[in-house]
Amino acid sequence: GGGGGGGGGNPVPPVPTPPTPPVPVPPVPVPPVPVPPVPVPPTTGCSRTIPMWGACTSAMHCCTQGAVCDRQSQWYAQCIPAAGNGNTPPVPTPPTPPVPVPPVPVPVPPPSSGCRTAIP
Repeated sequence: GGGGGGGGGNPVPPVPTPPTPPVPVPPVPVPPVPVPPVPVPPTTGCSRTIPMWGACTSAMHCCTQGAVCDRQSQWYAQCIPAAGNGNTPPVPTPPTPPVPVPPVPVPVPPPSSGCRTAIP
């Protein structure tokens, strides 16, 4: 008797599915919220601002920007330039770079042999 051969099956190719195109989402612009500047009231208790070289006899009088009240006596005080009283800012000195030190070689002594040759 003889054996029958089996039939070969052909593989079925998969059907390609077309890719779904992404739906474009339009960006929604967010308008920036304007923040109004808050005016800062001056904290100085000045009743009036005195110009340069003016008399600032009252404690409520303040000199103009860049001037200081120089009280010359108990009856008279005058606004003078703030830079003219010796309070000039110091000039910063640049730091000096460190000087590189060359390494000093340390001499290494040769290893001393602990063996002694016996002389007959």
